[in-house]
Amino acid sequence: MMISVLKVFLVLFFFGSTVSYAQQITVISEYLPPFEYLDEEGQPTGINVDLARLVFDRMGVDAEFIIRREGDRALTRAQNGEVDLILSVSYVPEREEFLVYPANFSQGQNQMWVSEYVFFSRTEMRDEYTPLTNLEAIKYAGLSVGIIEGVSYEPELWEADLNLVKSSDERANFERLLAGEIDLILTDRTLGDMYARRMGVRDDLAILPQSYFSKPYTIAISKGSSIEDKEAFLEAFFTELDDLRLRGMARTIFLQHMRR
Repeated sequence: MMISVLKVFLVLFFFGSTVSYAQQITVISEYLPPFEYLDEEGQPTGINVDLARLVFDRMGVDAEFIIRREGDRALTRAQNGEVDLILSVSYVPEREEFLVYPANFSQGQNQMWVSEYVFFSRTEMRDEYTPLTNLEAIKYAGLSVGIIEGVSYEPELWEADLNLVKSSDERANFERLLAGEIDLILTDRTLGDMYARRMGVRDDLAILPQSYFSKPYTIAISKGSSIEDKEAFLEAFFTELDDLRLRGMARTIFLQHMRR
């Protein structure tokens, strides 16, 4: 217990000595409601944005949030060192060339949220598609699957040799699905449900019962960031986030956004 307390103290001590090097920290993410999106006034908000903002306030960090709607992807801007941190990024070994991940993230620690990937179909096709409980069955049924350009997903998706149709974002995917241009969309359950409700088409869409895989997401620092001790910064961030979770504040923020 004493070692753990000492570890947190040292992290916060060294973090305090480095944060002054960054006058303002920029945090970028894709448009991923309810996790990261823009409110009615065009201001960044969302479950993860509000959580991160609260954590940074407790750390004494002045953070500017950017929600990408067009132009270069958030990951590209982080790779180019144009921003300090990126929200909702998954682990891909190649990304370690330009990102600093939290310690042990690839082993299941220091996660922001975990995505549950499911298939959306048009409501009238739900009964026909529900028996297709694996990727092989979807392949042999000859169904086309909408995905997002640049998202890593999981290796089994790429290995399944499906008819994959790439779109620039979730809205374009849902528009294609509703127009009958594709048969299914593979996306996060919560994200897809929020998009459908915001587009006013939730009754026209069905979520197939099978969950295909889950994937954790975190916050990471661009190696081009002016934050000096990046590992200590991230450890301090998750120390504060864990405290918010223990106090029930993270769940309160989650419920606030899910009810909107």
